[in-house]
Amino acid sequence: MFDIGSYLISLINDLYGKIKFNLISVKNYGHPRKEFFEISSIQKTTKITGKFGVNKDYMNKIDLSLNENDFYSFKPFFYGRSGQRIIESFVNSKIKKNIINEGNNFCNMFKKNNKYWLSSQEERNFSMLNNLKSLENLNMQYNNIKNIK
Repeated sequence: MFDIGSYLISLINDLYGKIKFNLISVKNYGHPRKEFFEISSIQKTTKITGKFGVNKDYMNKIDLSLNENDFYSFKPFFYGRSGQRIIESFVNSKIKKNIINEGNNFCNMFKKNNKYWLSSQEERNFSMLNNLKSLENLNMQYNNIKNIK
């Protein structure tokens, strides 16, 4: 859960700040290679739901619903390696699809010099601690399910 869920948790925490998530369900509980998690939270007026895991339902994408009528879809969500990215939107009753050919962002990341990494270390540490707290809270909820069974 910590590895796969960290990408989604990180994105949401970057958008909204540190968030406490509720573990809604775990499919294939107790089978780590097949578990699939559903989480939720409410931040002000925004309802946040997320699904992640390693079963047949896995899709590397983020769907962002702004309201009942407007949404965006980003796939794949994890933007590390070079490849084609698709951003679809349905806003004001109009469907739009953008295809972006993106290079290897891992290479770009490793081109950064030490001065950059040192100057952004405090901000990255703060973000990492927020993500860790969110994941630890989900892990406690997961362990409570285990103790019930």
